[in-house]
Amino acid sequence: MKKQIEQNEYFPDIAFGFFIIVLLLGLEYVLGAALADLDSALRFGSHQFSSIIVVISTGIIVSILMSYKKITYATIFNPEKTTRLPIIIATFIPIFLLISAASLWVKELTNFLDYIFKPGKPQNVQNYPLGYLAVEFIASCVVAPVIEEILFRGIILRSFLNQYDPKKAIIWSAIIFAIAHLNLYQLPVAFVGGCMIGWIYYRTKSLWLCILAHAFHNTIMTFQYYYTNAYTQNMSFISSKITIAVSILLTIILVLWVEKIIRKQEK
Repeated sequence: MKKQIEQNEYFPDIAFGFFIIVLLLGLEYVLGAALADLDSALRFGSHQFSSIIVVISTGIIVSILMSYKKITYATIFNPEKTTRLPIIIATFIPIFLLISAASLWVKELTNFLDYIFKPGKPQNVQNYPLGYLAVEFIASCVVAPVIEEILFRGIILRSFLNQYDPKKAIIWSAIIFAIAHLNLYQLPVAFVGGCMIGWIYYRTKSLWLCILAHAFHNTIMTFQYYYTNAYTQNMSFISSKITIAVSILLTIILVLWVEKIIRKQEK
């Protein structure tokens, strides 16, 4: 059997990256409208329904792009001929510690933005049946990280790294990733997350690590969204500032640690 060779390896560029997001958001709108009656029948919460629509829409876009580029899942998940397994093993725990530390100050940023743009009472887990929470968890913490990482890192960032210097590629892919979330209060958080996971992809060339990091972060944020009542105004000013300062410092230290491990493995 003849091996399929990737075509259009420089697609998309930055301009087409934004065009893809326009298509994605348009598809989400169309599917949301088309499946509105199903949502009413199943009585999903708006958050659960939107998560499902995002997953379906992203999956459709991924399928179209993979077909156009003639790229396989094997190529996406193993972009280099040489194995990166030693780097993946060496950085696995440090990267998860990094995501944990970053999630602390990201949570504070999310709470602050949530309070500004969405004032009111936070979600309470008791307001939703267990089945709805299971749907939310599967869509946001299992399926979405896989589909989104294939699109934003496995296809878009991969293409950008073939065309631009790493810093430019990571930043622009993170901007596109942030815009795809659409909600204004999520933009800064998504941008930071996009930069961090983009850096992980660039340095490790492992989409699996990106997926696991994304899933871990989403799980933490989902748990906090439903199970905590931690708006910024409910925390003391000093406590919040200390949490942010310490977690940012830990994030920087862990980034340097991961970078040191990778450089040692590459020698």
